[in-house]
Amino acid sequence: MARPSRPQAERAAVLAAAGDYPASWAVTRKASALASKVVAELVKELQSDRLLTVLEQLACQSPVLTLATDPEINTLDEIVERQVERLRARHGRHLSPLEHRAELSAIAAEVEPLLAGRYDRHLRAG
Repeated sequence: MARPSRPQAERAAVLAAAGDYPASWAVTRKASALASKVVAELVKELQSDRLLTVLEQLACQSPVLTLATDPEINTLDEIVERQVERLRARHGRHLSPLEHRAELSAIAAEVEPLLAGRYDRHLRAG
């Protein structure tokens, strides 16, 4: 059975965001740069007030912010699922703020190449 396709909103946002990069850049470079920006927005989202994020998204309508926060795209789930796995692995032990930031950075480093690959496929399918 085939994997379900990614939402069209994701493809549209990737193509829109890629327009911000120079045409001379390779697709892989654009996808990596975009994934890096999206992961930074995801981390910011996890550390901020949800209402402020929604207001920011309405105000600027950034495709990067859309990729990071749109519930249809579910990119945030990539990080939250890993946080849950790590919480279970440590048997629910609470993290200090420093440990929490370190864990979030480690998860972001895991997710970024996955997003870069996904965005690369969208850009190549163009």
